[in-house]
Amino acid sequence: MATLLPDNPRRIAFDILLRVADGAYSDMVLDAALKRSTLDQRDKRLVTELVYGVCGCVENRFCLEQFCDRPLHRIQADILWLLRLGAYQLLELERVPAHAAVDSSVNLARELEHDKATGFINGVLRSLNRGQDQIPWPEPAQIRPYLQHVCSLPVWLAKEIMRRLPNDEARAMAEIFAVAAPVSLRVNSLKTDPENYLAALEAAGYEAHRGHVVPEAIIIDKRGDGPLPGDEEGLYQVQDEASMLMAHLLDVQRGHRVLDACAAPGGKTTHMAALTSNGADILAFDKYAQRVELIEQGSKRLGCQNISARQWDLEERPDFLEVESFDRILLDAPCSGLGVLRRNPEGVGIKAAATSSNWPNFRNGFSIISPVWSSRAENCFIPSARSASRKRTMWSAPFWSRIPGLNWKI
Repeated sequence: MATLLPDNPRRIAFDILLRVADGAYSDMVLDAALKRSTLDQRDKRLVTELVYGVCGCVENRFCLEQFCDRPLHRIQADILWLLRLGAYQLLELERVPAHAAVDSSVNLARELEHDKATGFINGVLRSLNRGQDQIPWPEPAQIRPYLQHVCSLPVWLAKEIMRRLPNDEARAMAEIFAVAAPVSLRVNSLKTDPENYLAALEAAGYEAHRGHVVPEAIIIDKRGDGPLPGDEEGLYQVQDEASMLMAHLLDVQRGHRVLDACAAPGGKTTHMAALTSNGADILAFDKYAQRVELIEQGSKRLGCQNISARQWDLEERPDFLEVESFDRILLDAPCSGLGVLRRNPEGVGIKAAATSSNWPNFRNGFSIISPVWSSRAENCFIPSARSASRKRTMWSAPFWSRIPGLNWKI
């Protein structure tokens, strides 16, 4: 394989996709690659769009099937990824001319020493470009094909949603999965406030507005030409609004001792520190050493104090901790991952992540009380399966109604 060219955004995207296919996390691999590259901001945005777009765009396989002379499973993996990269640019990226999408895919094949496949790639992509208006997209009434090919869900997930939900609700859920998630930021109250940061965004050419869930949330409507202001200074943290809500629900106060039991990458951990003006003593666990480093790096960047990050697998009882020694415990436990598919689109293709038999079991003596879900998607799948399989686990009603100012119907 040819040497990585740091000034070729499509090559960088291709290499990231191969790593994701081998099980890597798209966000972590992408972040590391962009930091090492010499790309300008426009090309970095292209890499990001290609990686997340191709990961989540199952329907471009359906499109390619209409123009390939052989089944996709018989195509060499590298060649299929090149086709998917080219198809995504043709179908989804209006600013990329069709000839550029085709030619760049062919040239990348040559760079990767797949010269014999260049004619095949060229022919399939040109046929797709000419015939994309005649692709036989399923109608919404054709529920399973619609979920698979229009909403870009794999067969197993389409079947699971249809099994659990009426057709109208299944279609509505799939359509939500198909829409790109908004870019949301948590303003770091240790260093600035939302109004001042909105002004900084406007000065940098961004369009944004305040979130509606928590006061420190900002939603990006349109990106500027340059990077987000205040990255090195730690003025913000990229974080979902649902994730931001968790720290408020926990109601951590100054002087509290807190355990964040599955903490990485540390968004909720640092948020609790900010809400208490660094007045809480927080112990943050994660199973993997490299993810503990993410907590430490994020804490330093954001100016958080009194956070102790430690590697620990909570499938083993932490006997070094005293009983009832914490005022608050946050357990963002491993689950199906369905609620964050829009953020981590590679999860669409990983069946094991969302099958109940693969969720880690809580050992006898552990209980979950007052569960809070990050989205309706997870709420539909987890409680019934988990409570049926673990009779000792206790489920109480979600407690949104206890939070002042929230009037949500769940």
